[in-house]
Amino acid sequence: MNNLNLSDVVEADLRETIKCDQCDLNRICEPVQIGEGQFDMVSGFLERQIEVPRGEYLFRRGEPAAAVYAVCAGSFKLMLTDGEGRERIVGYRIAGELIGTDVFHGGCRCVNAQALEPSRVCIIDYRALSHLGERVPAVQRRIMKMISDEVRQEQRAAMWFMGRKSAEELLAAFLLNMAERHREHGFSDQAFRLCMNRDEIGNYLGLAKETVSRLFIRFGRQGFVDSRGKHIRLTDAAGLRRMLGETGCVPCES
Repeated sequence: MNNLNLSDVVEADLRETIKCDQCDLNRICEPVQIGEGQFDMVSGFLERQIEVPRGEYLFRRGEPAAAVYAVCAGSFKLMLTDGEGRERIVGYRIAGELIGTDVFHGGCRCVNAQALEPSRVCIIDYRALSHLGERVPAVQRRIMKMISDEVRQEQRAAMWFMGRKSAEELLAAFLLNMAERHREHGFSDQAFRLCMNRDEIGNYLGLAKETVSRLFIRFGRQGFVDSRGKHIRLTDAAGLRRMLGETGCVPCES
């Protein structure tokens, strides 16, 4: 990846916009070969793109699950809310990733999905996609591959946090996981925008906002991270991996 300066990202300050060939949905958006011709699958199930303003919900827990979404630009947080209205962040999606794959299990939404910044998504109608998959076996295979890859991505994210007990380890694992995901979708894994604020990061990691803020300052002094608000630059990713006992490689896929 290019060695970007944090100032380059700050000056641009643009929403990350994914290219179709870097999107998790790409494997089923590409045309499939049928006989001697090609069939454009997108026309069969891709409804449209919509803008989601910052703070708006893409969907809420308990709503009927009728579509899966691919994030084209921006980012979302996934949340659960307890009986007293307290929010617990359980996930974070960036451009190129999918939201709402619970649609494949039927029933209702399991979480709330809220835009962290002005965002844009592709809407994929579940019924049309399922019907198309029944008629075109190649589509069905790609759908199953998409689901299995999404599950594997969740497992890989969990691996970053497995056995992490200290606050330092949790934040280091979070930053490295975000860097890996940005790299996988064609963005820089060294300098990127992280639209979860310190309070939201703490909520996700089970840490106090003040603890997260202190750790960012400490990581900066130690030369691991250069951070300016939501703009992050990993200046010593290898040092963060050593903190976690990693050898320099990201967790391998099983």
